[in-house]
Amino acid sequence: MKRLLGAFARGYPVLAAWQVTYACNFHCSFCSYWQDEVNFSPEARAREATLDDFRRGAEKLAALGSLLITLAGGEPLLRRDFPEIVGVLAERHFPMATTNGWLVTEQNAKAMWEAGLCGISVSLDHGDVAAHDAGRGMRGAGERARRAIQILSRTRTRPSQRVNLLCILTSRNLDEAEGLIRFAAENDASFMIQPYASIKNGNLAHLPAQPAARHLLELKTRHRNFLSTRGFLERFDEFYSRRGIEGCKAGRAFFNIDNFLNVQKCVEFRQEPVGNLRELDPQELLRRLRAEHERNTCKACWYNCRGEVETLYSIRGMLAALPAWLRHGAGWAVP
Repeated sequence: MKRLLGAFARGYPVLAAWQVTYACNFHCSFCSYWQDEVNFSPEARAREATLDDFRRGAEKLAALGSLLITLAGGEPLLRRDFPEIVGVLAERHFPMATTNGWLVTEQNAKAMWEAGLCGISVSLDHGDVAAHDAGRGMRGAGERARRAIQILSRTRTRPSQRVNLLCILTSRNLDEAEGLIRFAAENDASFMIQPYASIKNGNLAHLPAQPAARHLLELKTRHRNFLSTRGFLERFDEFYSRRGIEGCKAGRAFFNIDNFLNVQKCVEFRQEPVGNLRELDPQELLRRLRAEHERNTCKACWYNCRGEVETLYSIRGMLAALPAWLRHGAGWAVP
């Protein structure tokens, strides 16, 4: 924890989103990752980072201090060596994961926790499992996600390890949020929510038509396991009404590493890498990311990985975050 806070104090990024694969077994209506070449090309799949790549990359990033690292994709559990990836990163950093839950078993859940996983988020957007199935393009997705939360909760090896239900707020599910919060609480899990953004596929149909922030803040007041911060939730309506929030700190507070070790200022700029982690030394990587931050004018998302981290860059946000840091440790605010 000291190394993480030291990195923050020196102005280094504190969060890296590392996409371990873009292969995915779902066909979500609001995402196009399932159309990525690795889903159809064995040659592309073979070029994805190896376990040794993760080990060397983690060592290199450690020169900047410890990082919160979110492991996602795609569906990260499609990598059979995923627990080993977690173990490599846990030696120097704070690994977390995001999954659709389909592939979670007692065996791999225990293996991930024992390897040092700090927390894991399972995507579940509806209390009505049929509605979740429809949005995710996979029959049975809702039931598998609910079961995954239960398995992950009971297999934890340390009290500090966090299981999280992650909901994407769309035009259809605001009224279902409290039921999801209660389901999470029943299974000793936290709840977080982030607003749908059309940046992935340009589809505006999923945007909520009514204000959401006030209702979500009331739910947070009533439910202790609602982990999203007030500063993050307060700006949901601004994000939707203005179709974005300016001042993105991508490249300064956080950055992305893709499945081929290309580094970008954020996950939505895969085609604009600043270089590759294999070749860049840490200080040059930092210099290039800072330059990208200075040029960045994007305002198209208010994801957790942006909004929750950016709230820390104000006195009010840092003070508000302290209780969650003390309760949940590293990685409390990002899926």
